[in-house]
Amino acid sequence: METTELSRLEEEAAFSKKELVTWQNKMLPLMQKMIIGLTIFFFVASLCQLIYLHSSILASPKIDINPVLTSLRKSNPTTFIDQKETARLEALILLESNALERRHHQANILLMASIWIRYQGFVTGMILAFIGAIFILGKMQESQSILGAKVTSADFTIKSSSPGIILVGLGTCLMILTIVIQHNFKVTDATIYLDREGVVEATPEVPKFIFPGDSTTNK
Repeated sequence: METTELSRLEEEAAFSKKELVTWQNKMLPLMQKMIIGLTIFFFVASLCQLIYLHSSILASPKIDINPVLTSLRKSNPTTFIDQKETARLEALILLESNALERRHHQANILLMASIWIRYQGFVTGMILAFIGAIFILGKMQESQSILGAKVTSADFTIKSSSPGIILVGLGTCLMILTIVIQHNFKVTDATIYLDREGVVEATPEVPKFIFPGDSTTNK
C-alpha cells in the first residue's frame, strides 16, 4: 500500500515537472522578446533624452534688449560726458542681460537634469518590475533569495525562491523613490550691475560691483 502511494506521488511529481517544463518552453520566446524589447526601449529612450538634454544645454535663451539700446541711442548725446555715460549704460545693460540669461539658463539645466534623473529611475524601476513579472509568469525558480531593508522606524524582509518577486519588489521601490523624492530649485532675480544707477535695489546677498574712479560705494 505504501509502495503504491509512493509511486503515485512520484508520478504526480513527474507529471507536474513535465507540465512546468512544457509551460516554460512555451513562454521562453515571449520572455526573450520582452527582455530584448525592453532593453532596446531603455537604451533608445535614454539616448534620445540625453541628446535632447545636451542640445538644451547648448541652446542658451537670449533676451532681446535691442529695443532698449535703440531707444537709448536715439537720445543723441552731444557732449563727451553724455556720450560716455550712454556707452557706459549700454555696457551695464549688456552685462545685466547676460547675467540674467545665464542665471535662468543654469536653473533650466538643473531642472531638466533633475527630470532626466527621475525619468531614468522610473523607467529602470518599471523595466525591473516588467522583467520580474515575466519571470513570475514563466514560473522561474531558483534557490531561495532574501531581500531586506531596515530603517530607524521599521524593517522588512522578503524570502522567495522566485527571482521575479525580488525584481518586482526592487522595481516598485525604485519607482516610488523617484516619485517621492523631490528636487527643489530656487532662482532669485536681483540686479548686479544696474543697482548703482538707481534702477532697482539689489538684495544683500548679491555682490555689488565698484567701478574704478567712483568716489561712493554701494551699501
